[in-house]
Amino acid sequence: MSKGVTHPARDLSILAHKDSLHRGLHAELVAEFTDEVDPYPLCYDEKNHQKGFGGFTRFVAFTNPQYPKNPGVLGIDWSLACRPTSGVAVSMWQVMRVVQTTLRHGLHPQTEIALLDWRMCEDEFVKAWRYETGLVTAENWANRAPILFVLMGHHCLRCGMKTFERKNKFCFRCGAPSQNIKPEGGRSHVETRLS
Repeated sequence: MSKGVTHPARDLSILAHKDSLHRGLHAELVAEFTDEVDPYPLCYDEKNHQKGFGGFTRFVAFTNPQYPKNPGVLGIDWSLACRPTSGVAVSMWQVMRVVQTTLRHGLHPQTEIALLDWRMCEDEFVKAWRYETGLVTAENWANRAPILFVLMGHHCLRCGMKTFERKNKFCFRCGAPSQNIKPEGGRSHVETRLS
């Protein structure tokens, strides 16, 4: 297991391989970005953080002990209830951007993408949705997600459900306004550093 963070707007991923993966490691990975992130432990404080994790999204990379040579699972911290600066992907659009960025940085295309809750588990209904939608591997997210998650498309960019087939003003699953969630700004510079 490894831990890492990705910042799609900076086109930056930082990965840690350590013998013991202790609490606060994600905060250590972004500690030098004081202009954008809060110090540990404030960056994890959902209610009181000022900058939190900024534009960084946390993830954990797992290998399958039975098949250690095969691509494993990239578990992206995900929640519809968190603040955008919490270090957690708060929309399917954000998950898509994280996967696209990590693919550019060397993630194997056949790595399975999991959307992890606060217990580092993926709920069964979320996994079922991924499989039904065809968003199982990183390659699926790179090829299929940009078609599904488009402005004014049928799928909600926040929760991913197909709730905008009719001209609804809000997603009837998560409440997101149809006009409110927009892609991040187009500028990104290459500052890739894998460690």
